[in-house]
Amino acid sequence: VRCVQETDMGSVGQNYCLIVSAIGFVFLGYLGVLVAINSETMYVKVEDKDSTVVSLFISAFVYAFIFGITMYFKYNDLQTNLARKEIQKMLPKNQKKELEFEMKAYR
Repeated sequence: VRCVQETDMGSVGQNYCLIVSAIGFVFLGYLGVLVAINSETMYVKVEDKDSTVVSLFISAFVYAFIFGITMYFKYNDLQTNLARKEIQKMLPKNQKKELEFEMKAYR
């Protein structure tokens, strides 16, 4: 319970997006390879193999792109939070309360 309380909903959403996009990339990439090599494990007959393979790979790379963007924002948030903590350590106690009030206004 403590771990959930310490995280905000933004980080939970980022983690969810990272997991879903990573799984989507792997799954669609795998399906693209199966269709491209005309694998016998695929029970579905594909009418236009070339366009299906291209569509699957484009979809997989869209998931990879979303994964990259989400990872960038997650890393950026992590760096921002670390910088905030370092600033709060250096400030006297009366300025910390003012800084916390100002930071809440920007959220």
